[in-house]
Amino acid sequence: MSDITIIPANLVTLILESFLYGIVLLLFISTIYFLASRRTLAGKSQTATHHFASLAFIGVTALFLVVTVHWTLVTYQAFLAFIHLGDKAGEDTFYADLSQLIEVAKVALFSVTILIGDSLVAYRLWIVWSRGRMVIIFPMVALLGVLV
Repeated sequence: MSDITIIPANLVTLILESFLYGIVLLLFISTIYFLASRRTLAGKSQTATHHFASLAFIGVTALFLVVTVHWTLVTYQAFLAFIHLGDKAGEDTFYADLSQLIEVAKVALFSVTILIGDSLVAYRLWIVWSRGRMVIIFPMVALLGVLV
């Protein structure tokens, strides 16, 4: 069995991340729709702007923006490596250099994505369990552990 080199691994990463980004895009659009029409479908008098100012909407939007920037950087990096460099040796050294600004930004954005996602889970637990403090102790300790 042959070893997987860095170039095929990054191609697979680009394909899988593009597929999963499409799913994230669909989920974000459906979230916007359901938040905008939640109270109007139920016959209540709250407007859509009330829900667009909620902490959950702000968190989901921030998560979507961070994921979008990360996917854009992965796509840009692939185009830069495969179109502008052209040779296999250049592509290998390009992807192997982890000190590049793009790589550092990708890792930072991935970390921010994890933190926002964990924060949203803790927030939703807090809301669903009637704002009980005991429920969010473990998620907050886990969030602080990830933060550290």
